Amino acid sequence: MYQIPNIPDDAKWQPLSGGSINEVYRVIMSDASSLVVKVNRSTRYPGMFAAESEGLNRLGSFLHVPRVDGVITYQGNDFLLLEDLGEGVPGNAFFTSLGEQLAQMHLVKQSTFGLDHDNYIGSLPQSNKLTDNWCDFFIDQRLLPLVTSAFDKGLLNRDDIKALESLRIRIGDLCPKEHPSLLHGDLWSGNVHCAENGDAYFIDPAIYCGHREMDLAMTKMFGGFDKAFYNAYQDIYPLEKGWEQRVVLWNTYPNLVHLNLFGSGYVEGVRQGLNY
Repeated sequence: MYQIPNIPDDAKWQPLSGGSINEVYRVIMSDASSLVVKVNRSTRYPGMFAAESEGLNRLGSFLHVPRVDGVITYQGNDFLLLEDLGEGVPGNAFFTSLGEQLAQMHLVKQSTFGLDHDNYIGSLPQSNKLTDNWCDFFIDQRLLPLVTSAFDKGLLNRDDIKALESLRIRIGDLCPKEHPSLLHGDLWSGNVHCAENGDAYFIDPAIYCGHREMDLAMTKMFGGFDKAFYNAYQDIYPLEKGWEQRVVLWNTYPNLVHLNLFGSGYVEGVRQGLNY
């Protein structure tokens, strides 16, 4: 198994599930302490672990996230060392805690849309050019690059390009104006975690500052969030009327991510969003 600085040679590396992009291990030391370690070739996704580390550290000012214990490059591999939270079973308070934490973070007004660096969403590069206007950011930094990529792959056609340009004209009338909020950025059910003690944590972020409905919409992408999550969020920071209908619009972005990564099964979701 891997041998890297800071981890004893006699440590036990146990594979964990969920490593579709990176290899993921629980590393157990002789004193029974443990870490979670992500591994990938340094040349495969340059800067991915540094970006994830930065994302977790920024979210950590507002949310429960695993502690980052280091980013290491060694013998051609990158390693991300994380606190081992263990694995628990979500109780009644789990989704309430998630909703409360997220709402409190979204309440804090950020200075502009975007971020001071680019990062990744899944295995795709994510552009975060600072932009004063949310609608411009959403079209130019979120949809346009991935629509163009999908068109070049033959997954979208010229009618889809026209739909995007039509959406550019209409989008200002489709969504409520909100201040920029720090977003988790990839908030599907696989990226929340119940620790061994039952506490609710957020993992695997793709952060940027954006419209808060983006995070809420992503929770609907594959389901798995209890009603208690939405109730707790609404109690702290009520959402504008019609937010559930706008889920289709905001999820154009994750649908485009999946279209580019996994193919035509996501075309319908993309087209519903572009023609919202």
